Amino acid sequence: MSLYGRAYRGVWRLRAGEWGTRFFSEAAVMASRERLPLAEQVAYQTRRLEALLTYAHAHVPFWRARLDQAGVDPHHVRLPDTLLALPLLTKAEIRAQGQALVAKPNGTGRLIANATSGSTGQPLHFWQDERFAIASHASRLRYRRWYGYDFGERIAFLWGAHRDTRIRGAREWLRRALRREQWVNAFRLDAAQMQQFAALLNNWRPVMVVAYPAALHAFARQVLQHGLRIHPPQAIECSAEVLWPEQRQEIEAALRAPVYDVYGSREFGSVAAECASHAGLHIFTDNQVLEVIRDGRPAQPGEIGEIVITGLTSFAMPLIRYQTGDLAVLDEGPCACGRTLPRLAQVVGRTNSVIALPNGRLVHGAFFSHLFRGQFGLAQYRVLQPALGEIQILLEGDDTLTPERLASIAATVRTQLDSVVTVSATRVAHIEPLPTGKMGYLISQVPVDLAGQTA
Repeated sequence: MSLYGRAYRGVWRLRAGEWGTRFFSEAAVMASRERLPLAEQVAYQTRRLEALLTYAHAHVPFWRARLDQAGVDPHHVRLPDTLLALPLLTKAEIRAQGQALVAKPNGTGRLIANATSGSTGQPLHFWQDERFAIASHASRLRYRRWYGYDFGERIAFLWGAHRDTRIRGAREWLRRALRREQWVNAFRLDAAQMQQFAALLNNWRPVMVVAYPAALHAFARQVLQHGLRIHPPQAIECSAEVLWPEQRQEIEAALRAPVYDVYGSREFGSVAAECASHAGLHIFTDNQVLEVIRDGRPAQPGEIGEIVITGLTSFAMPLIRYQTGDLAVLDEGPCACGRTLPRLAQVVGRTNSVIALPNGRLVHGAFFSHLFRGQFGLAQYRVLQPALGEIQILLEGDDTLTPERLASIAATVRTQLDSVVTVSATRVAHIEPLPTGKMGYLISQVPVDLAGQTA
């Protein structure tokens, strides 16, 4: 760690006062729990859940009614039975209930407004509190320390969310400068921005890079194609969208640094992160209860299900059994790193990033990722499913994408899916990122509901 980083952490902690003390203290306590026996992990999580349910029952009429109707005693919690007795909390319910879900009276401190990006449609607005903010920042510091990064060291972001990348005045600029953060907007990663990011890595030499996988993959391909030499960071964190194996491979080859996959959300902050073993993502059970649900029941290890989360750190607006719309696969068995935190084997994507075929088969993005990997003349692709029996493939590339080749690609997809489905492949001049800055490789208008409850 750098001398500046150590000095900055010391000064920042003093200036932040109680907030700073709690932030660093919480990160240290979280780290101390990572290798506890599984029974102790569950016992701690159960106590946290009991405190949340007790508070929600006392201060939120919505939750009092729901808990009572389900016959759940918030003072006597057992996992997973207590949560399985409750229905899922949907986004539609949150929009309909609004302020009725906010605890009254609010004894959790200042309310903090937040919202999702709205990548699947209408943004979702909700409230959090200072307890959540501290736990969220501490958890992020906890896993980044796994990668050799600490608060105040150089960190570069290749990011697309406007709320994160924009600088709100001189005070924000100074804060980022002192914290040694550099941000490059990934919304339009053109040649000029790629050159800017390459110069940033070579001249500023950040310890860590945080990026959307698709944006960093596009940069990595340019580096490899042009034989550029990039000063390697110590670690690369990819989040906000699915990280495919070929993306990881090319990013690591171009930047000569290990890639770590992280799963999180606006609603819950950091949820799970990959360790140096690269054998799945450790779930932060001290901050939330994460379930993977298939057809209303807990999914088995290796089985795709929908992620359902109960946040344990924000009491201002309790989110209990929240249906995230994200799909994942649980892992089982110990991790070589020695941490006892359970793991997700894979985050598959959102429920609208899975193709549902007429024969009942589900196909997620890995199918198309493998299909298009290494195809000559292809720069980018996007798969759309406007209806159950229809798939549209948009391909950005050079003149080798002839009508004959496009017809062949469509026929290959139709044959491999082994289903009665219409497939078309079209060459387009350019595929724009989504409004969130994410690439959106697969977008279906026929979302599946693996959790067994319609949102």
